[in-house]
Amino acid sequence: MKGYEKVYSYVWYDGVRSGVADFNGQPYYFESQWEDLNNLGPDSFKLSPISKDLLSIVIEDWRLWKKLEQAYKQGLVSQHTHPFLQADALEGKKLDQLLKDGLKIDETNHVKARADFEVAKGQEFVSSGIDFIVKWIIIKEE
Repeated sequence: MKGYEKVYSYVWYDGVRSGVADFNGQPYYFESQWEDLNNLGPDSFKLSPISKDLLSIVIEDWRLWKKLEQAYKQGLVSQHTHPFLQADALEGKKLDQLLKDGLKIDETNHVKARADFEVAKGQEFVSSGIDFIVKWIIIKEE
């Protein structure tokens, strides 16, 4: 779809709340600014650039998550296995620590935008773990 970019990973809680996606063809960490549960207006996000090295960690972490999600959907593991398969737990914990340290909004280097998330072609929206694409709509700061 024209104008849409790749979403590499995301956190879902009644909608996409944070994650990593391309913005103008470059990887960015994004974070929802939606704070009021009674606010039914459109969500806004802050986006800050990340390095290619950090992106590779995000991609590996997401691969491990998708592996768990697939095993869960096949009935091979319970929901208590979250966030990684037992065989991947050590690697997953290391990756998570690196991401916790690296994925942050830089208040001196960010843009603010609204997002139009769409399910990536060839998938149905059934649960977390699906792939999205996103179109960013810049919010002009006043």
